[in-house]
Amino acid sequence: MNKKDIQPTLTLMTCGTSLITNGIDSELRSIINRCANAVNWTDISSSDAATLKSHFKEKEKQFLASNEQEIRRLSAELNGLLAWQEENPVANSQLQNEYWIIATDTILGKTTAKIIQEWLSLHGYRTQVLSESGLRTANLIEFRQALSALTKHIVESVTGYRDNGYQINFNLTGGFKGINGFLQALATVYANQTYYLFEGSTELLYIPQLPYRLDATQIITENLTAFRRLANGMSISQAQSSTIPDIWLFDIDSSTILSEWGELIWLDTMPKLYQQQVLPSPSNLVIYSNSFLNTTRKADASLIEIINKRIDALAVYAENGYKQMLKSLDVKALQANQYRDKGILECDLDAHHRLFMTRDGEHITILKLHAALH
Repeated sequence: MNKKDIQPTLTLMTCGTSLITNGIDSELRSIINRCANAVNWTDISSSDAATLKSHFKEKEKQFLASNEQEIRRLSAELNGLLAWQEENPVANSQLQNEYWIIATDTILGKTTAKIIQEWLSLHGYRTQVLSESGLRTANLIEFRQALSALTKHIVESVTGYRDNGYQINFNLTGGFKGINGFLQALATVYANQTYYLFEGSTELLYIPQLPYRLDATQIITENLTAFRRLANGMSISQAQSSTIPDIWLFDIDSSTILSEWGELIWLDTMPKLYQQQVLPSPSNLVIYSNSFLNTTRKADASLIEIINKRIDALAVYAENGYKQMLKSLDVKALQANQYRDKGILECDLDAHHRLFMTRDGEHITILKLHAALH
């Protein structure tokens, strides 16, 4: 087989802390247990910090000097990965392969992940560490918010890699139950292969992909404005939330947000809906002119999707009092003579298309889809 014909892989690996906790004495274990959810070194006493830093440095030195057999004994994460590579030597030869390590938002989790990342990098692997603020067990609300953010990041990234020909693998050998349980469910939808290795075993266990995709189109369509607002950090009314399944929502500080499951359902369904047509505005501060929709009738599905996403971003911009906009929005005044005196604004869609609009007080009126002025 020609190497150019080999499908590259993106492997997501959950990461625990076994590398730095195995084989330690009771005194050090007591310190680690006491500091398990610490996020910053300032959260730890100076004596505990000094002990941990010394321990981490020694573990890193030992780990990076170890042979493969020792590596597999010390790291559950790499044990699973190296077992997969043994079973898939051709796939492993693809230089485009990438390995992402998912770590908790703790000193212990990130330290472990960085040591594993360093080993992978030293052996020529392309790798990075993923985490989200609050991804730890100290606070359930923060944990669920972090899991939602992680879901969004993973789904958007995985979709892009899959569209570019990558096989998506989940290595769930390491990590913590709270994270692994949810990622296993995520993997059954988005991964080509999901595997883990039982402690003491040499044979990988593969988890099959679901034979169907998530489909909540009807419920989301019936509550589309609410979902668009929630997905973009805007508030919804109690009446709007009452028609959405409770498992898809999460109430926090008297506000409603998408739960990790709601985020997953939305990200799976949204592209299809956004490509069908220009959707009604999710905010009464963003208005369509009578002619706007007519200018979009010949737009292809990919451009329609971008238009809907820019309308979402305009709604967020308007409802936040025009104080801060996303970089992708880039609203600016047109400088061409025929538009300058009319107060016409534009925002980018792609290299060839723009949205033209005006602003009157709190309201934005979208005038038309227009070719880029170069």
